Amino acid sequence: MKKLILPLVAFGILFNACKKDNNGETKKLLSKITYSWISYDGTPGSSTQTFEYDDQNRLVKYYWALVGSTERYETAFVYSGNSNTPTKLIYSGGDDDGGENPFEYIGNQVLRIRSGEDGSDTLFLTVDANGRITKANEGARSSSEISFIYNSNGNIEKKILSDGEVIFTYSNVKSVFRHANVTDWLLWLFFDEEFPKSGYMPAGYHRVGESWSVSYAYTTDADGYVLTRVETSEGEETGTFEYINAK
Repeated sequence: MKKLILPLVAFGILFNACKKDNNGETKKLLSKITYSWISYDGTPGSSTQTFEYDDQNRLVKYYWALVGSTERYETAFVYSGNSNTPTKLIYSGGDDDGGENPFEYIGNQVLRIRSGEDGSDTLFLTVDANGRITKANEGARSSSEISFIYNSNGNIEKKILSDGEVIFTYSNVKSVFRHANVTDWLLWLFFDEEFPKSGYMPAGYHRVGESWSVSYAYTTDADGYVLTRVETSEGEETGTFEYINAK
């Protein structure tokens, strides 16, 4: 019996080790965020964002729901082969019947094409070798172009708009998506700069020449994963984070 037990114990140790990265950190995937807030009229509210992954740790489903309401949106990510870049997004829920946004890849550009449209509102994304967005244009190279400057950690340091600049600062908390096989530009498409793939979680941002700003405060677990995030700007909003083990 002991001869059988020892190999099984060794296998268990090896299996658990596969769940850790080179720094001994357990690999986790963000599975759910619950946001809670108090509206301007004093009414409490909350919403949830839920994430599903395939056996390659690619994001395959994203859900948003308003708690206490039937309002719910779903996005499915469709891939081809082992690629981490999707071929299209499929939307459902909300006030319409949903739809699809296929992607085209031309050199260092990603084109998101709105299904059923004439293409005039196609989103043109220019990305670098690391899949990070460097420019974004809505429509045919219009004046709405946005440029992005990165710091040494791979985070967006500055966003240059047609009418000004936005400056970002960062915490010492690592990205919650660091073990997910999802590209930077896709996260930007869904969350702006709130949830980067690489580097660290934002501490806040402000627009140059204006008084408004947004700041975030975090709590983390022993492995450095975000447990809560509090937005301490116009209205306090708390996000609570949940995880599953990566494949």
